[in-house]
Amino acid sequence: MASRSSALVNRTVIGQAQGILMERFRATPQEAFAMLRAASQRTNHKLSAVAAVVAETGRLP
Repeated sequence: MASRSSALVNRTVIGQAQGILMERFRATPQEAFAMLRAASQRTNHKLSAVAAVVAETGRLP
């Protein structure tokens, strides 16, 4: 059950980060997700960790 709740939290944080990026860069949902994915690959951090930073600071790492 813990993995199910953590997956829901991750999905929520990713959605929040996508929304922030969509507003900030006037991006589509797909473009915002691509930004998160690229930042994840560039920094070698999990996508959910990158999304948490964006949700907290409003900036891509």
